[in-house]
Amino acid sequence: MAKHISTEVSKTVLNFTRGSHPEGFTVTVYNDSYKTPSINRFASFQLNILAAGQDQLRSNDWYRLVPAVSYKIPPGDSTQFQVEILDVPPISEDFTGTLNLTARVYSPELRDEDRKDILLKVAGDSLSPPKLSLPDPHLTAYPGEQVELEVTLFNPNRKAIDCGLVLQGLDPAWLSDGVQKTLMLPPRESRKL
Repeated sequence: MAKHISTEVSKTVLNFTRGSHPEGFTVTVYNDSYKTPSINRFASFQLNILAAGQDQLRSNDWYRLVPAVSYKIPPGDSTQFQVEILDVPPISEDFTGTLNLTARVYSPELRDEDRKDILLKVAGDSLSPPKLSLPDPHLTAYPGEQVELEVTLFNPNRKAIDCGLVLQGLDPAWLSDGVQKTLMLPPRESRKL
């Protein structure tokens, strides 16, 4: 069966660092329907960027695409999409390394698709900070009454992290255990202090 779409990408390897400028590339799509006289027609094209291991239930706001859908173009002509990678695809909060992306082009009129592979190299150690929560952010106490402050720390990373918690704004003499606590927090676990 003859292919009615061909695709070119301007870069096949992208280097991305969280928090830096977006990494961009161009996808050029060709309407090759003229190669089959019975199919020879104007066609529009849609482009999706897919990441290996991507959580399909989460949004695709990690990249920007212009235009969202192409106009109908004649046989033998081409259209271009500008793609900007804004963030790491939703596969893991702390992913670093090399990830396979696929540029998938589809045409409803030609009922055909084409795919191109792209490598996304995500740099950095990218450890996320621990998440802190209080069971009740509002505490009430009477003079002379002892109140226990319970704090929960959660490590969202795939690696263990050392955490330090410092309570500021209170007289250290009021705190029997001191104003600072440290602990080693295992990956994807929480601890109460």
